[in-house]
Amino acid sequence: MDSHMNKLTSRMAATFRNCMVALIVLLAFHAPSANSQQDKWLDLGKGQVSKASSSSYIPLDTGKGTVCALRFQQQGAGLEIEQVNVRFGNSQSMHLSLQKTISLGGTDFSSSVHLGGNRRTVSGVEIVYKLLDAGQPPPMVKVSGNTLPGQYYCPR
Repeated sequence: MDSHMNKLTSRMAATFRNCMVALIVLLAFHAPSANSQQDKWLDLGKGQVSKASSSSYIPLDTGKGTVCALRFQQQGAGLEIEQVNVRFGNSQSMHLSLQKTISLGGTDFSSSVHLGGNRRTVSGVEIVYKLLDAGQPPPMVKVSGNTLPGQYYCPR
């Protein structure tokens, strides 16, 4: 009887150990990582603004996915973006206000401009701007979109 009990106890301990290993492996692979909750910015496209105009349309890559927010960065001369008109992949559009001077040097991003509603594809943006240094070559404006991983609805 003692040898039967020892075998049974040994099997139970091995089974328990195997279950614990399986549970640890499941938790390690299925627990949401800290990075998955952080903002993920995708480069959607860029376009050169014109000295001869005060607005420019920048077509964007709709194949990059759906986004909740946009931000802008300039490369070159300073630029003040006054308005943004967003065109979505479904042909709808949205008018946004943005009051942020993007500094000379191109290291600053504008503040995030939240689109609200569901995540959407953005086909382009029209920006209304003022050049801060007309003596410099016109800047390039880069547009990024925030995917907010794991969320379909975009909080404001």
